[in-house]
Amino acid sequence: NLIELGYAIGSKYWNNGYVTEALNGVLNFFKKGKLFKYIEAGFLGANIGSKKVLKKCGFKFYKKDQETIFRNGINNAVYYYLKELY
Repeated sequence: NLIELGYAIGSKYWNNGYVTEALNGVLNFFKKGKLFKYIEAGFLGANIGSKKVLKKCGFKFYKKDQETIFRNGINNAVYYYLKELY
């Protein structure tokens, strides 16, 4: 099983560990319930904070998509994965 997850948080809450804590809670829930074996998460390449969160939570680099289209035009998307949750 594969799930793709994402998150967003207002800038005034950045650098407080909230997303790392929340993501670890979700991962523990998935591990305990054996709900998903593989998880993929993506972020815009310029978003260093999201990269740090995913690495702290054990995710590894997967791929870079050079032509992902977002609201503000074409941006580079980077994908990380976490496998073998159980």
